[in-house]
Amino acid sequence: MLKALELSGFKSFADRTRFEFPHGVSIVVGPNGSGKSNVVDALKWVLGSQSAKSLRGQEMVDVIFNGCATRGPLGTAEVTLTLDNQDGQLAIDAREVHVTRRVYRSGEGEYLINRQPCRLRDIRELLAGTGITTEAYCIIEQGKVDVLLQSSPRDRRLIFEEAAGISQFKAKKATAARRLERVEQNLLRLSDIVDEVESRLRSVRSQAGKARRYRECATRLQLLRTQVGLVDWRAFTKQITAREAQLAELDRRHAEHEAALAKLEAHTLELDLAHETSAHARREIESQASATRAEIAALEAGLESQVARRADVEQEIERFRRQLVAMSTRAGSASGQLRNSAADLAAAAAEHAAADQEYRAQLEQSTAAQQELNGLRASLEQLRTEQMQAVRNAALLANQVTALDSQLVAARVDREKCRQRLDELHEQRDSLAAKLAQLQRQETAAQAQFDACQAERLSSEGRLAALEREIVRVDKQHRQLESQLTRTRERIDVLTELHERLEGLNSGVKEVLVASQTDPSGPYGEVRGVVADLFHVDVDSAPLVDVALGEFSQYVVVASAGRLFDWLNDEPLRVTGRVGFLRLDSIQRRGEATPLVDLSSEAGVMGRADQFVETASDLMPLAERLLGRTWFVDRLSTALRLAQTAGRGLAFVTSDGELLAADGTLVVGPRQASAGLLSRRSELRACHEQLAALEKQLAHQQVVHARLENDRAGEEQQLAAKSAKSAEFAAELAEHRQRTAAARGQHEQASHAAHRVERELLNIQEQCAVNEYEVES
Repeated sequence: MLKALELSGFKSFADRTRFEFPHGVSIVVGPNGSGKSNVVDALKWVLGSQSAKSLRGQEMVDVIFNGCATRGPLGTAEVTLTLDNQDGQLAIDAREVHVTRRVYRSGEGEYLINRQPCRLRDIRELLAGTGITTEAYCIIEQGKVDVLLQSSPRDRRLIFEEAAGISQFKAKKATAARRLERVEQNLLRLSDIVDEVESRLRSVRSQAGKARRYRECATRLQLLRTQVGLVDWRAFTKQITAREAQLAELDRRHAEHEAALAKLEAHTLELDLAHETSAHARREIESQASATRAEIAALEAGLESQVARRADVEQEIERFRRQLVAMSTRAGSASGQLRNSAADLAAAAAEHAAADQEYRAQLEQSTAAQQELNGLRASLEQLRTEQMQAVRNAALLANQVTALDSQLVAARVDREKCRQRLDELHEQRDSLAAKLAQLQRQETAAQAQFDACQAERLSSEGRLAALEREIVRVDKQHRQLESQLTRTRERIDVLTELHERLEGLNSGVKEVLVASQTDPSGPYGEVRGVVADLFHVDVDSAPLVDVALGEFSQYVVVASAGRLFDWLNDEPLRVTGRVGFLRLDSIQRRGEATPLVDLSSEAGVMGRADQFVETASDLMPLAERLLGRTWFVDRLSTALRLAQTAGRGLAFVTSDGELLAADGTLVVGPRQASAGLLSRRSELRACHEQLAALEKQLAHQQVVHARLENDRAGEEQQLAAKSAKSAEFAAELAEHRQRTAAARGQHEQASHAAHRVERELLNIQEQCAVNEYEVES
């Protein structure tokens, strides 16, 4: 089967090297260090060896060629194993199968089958059953023979199983067991998830109910808010009407105040006329004062000019004096100038005296005018002060009179309003008291209805909770039945598959049965089947009947010798195993046979073996022939006792499966419950019966579950209706309570308002008396 081995970069094989293995024995020879062991390591490595130590390395990358003095290291190692598959022993459609393994210097590796990437598991499954594995006997290294000779029976058994080709089935069995374990774990997790989801479903249902009740309450709250808004609108409308009436009253009072203001304005006009007269007199005085001030200014201007002229004259005199002094020193000719200067001096002195006299007169006039002006100014200021005081007094009196009149009128109006308001408040308080009593009665009635509805709702919730618990219990039973039904169906499938594959029968019997089914008109046409298929036994008794029948359970039953025996006389039977035939026509009937011994009355006897078998009427002689002299007993001591007392020729089978044959042979030891064909057939029939019963129970459970679901739906509808009714009663009760509270608040407000208005009325009456007294005074 091994055809070639190709190495590239593996250990000492730096170049690509191919080993051909023709038919026969191939030997690799060479001196020490030539790489013979590397060939074995390559075989182990390509077959999936994961132990770097067994490959004489520290890690897996050590199998890559590491270089030498004349050549550098490589980056990858590759080994390809070529297998001949012309006989189709490997489960792959190819005449040659190439198994390749690579490893890179980075530590990454890959497997290939016919140059296609695959898993190590795929390679092991492909080579399973062929004996080509790293743990099998196909690779015996140096020292491996000694290890095999000294190994334990368990280790030797592994090698024998590999050689027998059953290791792959054991591996598949282990894999299937692991998968079944994972499936069971998944089923446990699923059951936990289902339980958790069911608990969440109950909470979600509760939340859904709460959401429905919240929506109903929200709708009811919106309706109540609308009604409250309507009530408020009506109240505000009434308040607006009252405010409009008050506004009209205020307008009337404003008109009255306007009339009073007109009177005050007329009086103010009179005062303005008097003020104008005073102002005219004041203006005349101010004009006289202005004229006087003008004269004083003119006089002051003349006085200033005279003063300036006097200064000029004095300067001129001084100049003339200086000239006179200058000229007095002159002689002769200056005498004439002296006389002229004396004349000019005399004239200037006269003119200076006249100017000085005029200045003194104007100064006296200016002083008198100034004194007169000061007197006029003082008189004007006194007149202004008197006028302003008179105006202030008049305005103050007018304001006081107007204010007192306004206060008096407003107090009288407020007094009338307070009286009317007080009467209205008394009436409103009485009506609110009656309304409050009526609302309290309505609230009591609504509370009673709400309590009754709550009691009904709680009762309905209790019934619904009981139904939900019953549904949970029925669901649990339903899941158990489904699980049991699934296991039963799986067991039926397994047993049916074994029955169809004729498992447990030797190859010769299989060939005879197949031939009888494919060619009914042939020599095997008289075949009725094997004994295990013709006898019907319950599951509990089937193992005992299997022990009693022994190898007869695989015998083929034929109706008569007929064509089969004639055909066997002509040519030998060509089958791969031995076949036993039982002829129904040669079996003696009970009346013709030796009378059977009756041991049913003996202690510990369970019954005769043929009495535990059900079969067709024409096959009853066969049952008596095979089982009529076999008795089922409770224990081995009973069998030994009966064998000594009842005589020879009888066989006994104990409840533990121990056999005491008619010739005295004793067979003991543990047995497998489903080892016999009859047990398997009986279990298959029992499984079918159990399947029918389970399906019937499941259908009944479904009907019960549907009925409970309908009951729960009805209870939920009733609960929803009662909850809605309860919500309505609660809303109505809340509305009555709100109305009662509002009425109580209005009643209290009316009472407080009445007391407040009474106090205001007393204050207004006192204020009116005070205002009338002040106006009269």
